[in-house]
Amino acid sequence: MSVFAFEDLLRQKKVLAAKCTDRNRRFYCPNPRCDAHLFLCNQDGVSRTYFRATLKLHPHNLDCYYKNSSVKSVENFDEKTFKFDDLMDNLFRPSMPQKCSTILSHNLKLLPDNEIRQVKTIRQIYILCKGMDINDEFAGIKIWKMLLDNRSAKIYTKGVFGKRLVEAKFINFKKESKTIFVKLEDQFIFALNFTCETLFNEILSNILKNKMLNLVIAGDWKGNDKIYTDITSQRQIWIVDKEK
Repeated sequence: MSVFAFEDLLRQKKVLAAKCTDRNRRFYCPNPRCDAHLFLCNQDGVSRTYFRATLKLHPHNLDCYYKNSSVKSVENFDEKTFKFDDLMDNLFRPSMPQKCSTILSHNLKLLPDNEIRQVKTIRQIYILCKGMDINDEFAGIKIWKMLLDNRSAKIYTKGVFGKRLVEAKFINFKKESKTIFVKLEDQFIFALNFTCETLFNEILSNILKNKMLNLVIAGDWKGNDKIYTDITSQRQIWIVDKEK
């Protein structure tokens, strides 16, 4: 489900569910690799509108984020207190190992729909970015500058530099160098470099248990052909679960 979609195959004409009235027209999924046929819908007993794949013959891809995303996710994030660089620096800060940091997160506290939520975690930053178009802004920052995914990959023609989230899939690892390799489709390969063997082993173990799922990595990225970041905290990596 999504609160926005596109009128055209090239994803150039964005339409918001809240401003749309055509319930018979097919719209395109925000995920450029997903050919789901989206239609305008209402939640049962709620006036909020959203786009959903209603046809069994034209569903979302199995790993499409918008297949199971909640239409409530983006609403009420506190834009006034949002400081992206500070949030990223906090994710990089070394901490004691926390086994819950990179595993699937099913037990998060649910807040009322109208409660303002302060963005604090990698999961919240990711949900915020996926719930908006890459050219939208939040707290004055373009979404594509905070998240590199298959929607924004076309913008990164000269490498990946600086602080941002990357959505990718696991490829392999080198135990001797404490490096995990991930990729975004066939366009980018990223090296996650560790200095702490304990941290490397814990994160690798979690990834191998869920290696078919997407990973979100918070990094201060460097490089053109060989793109890498240092991993100093479990807070830097989140495995995207199906219950977002």
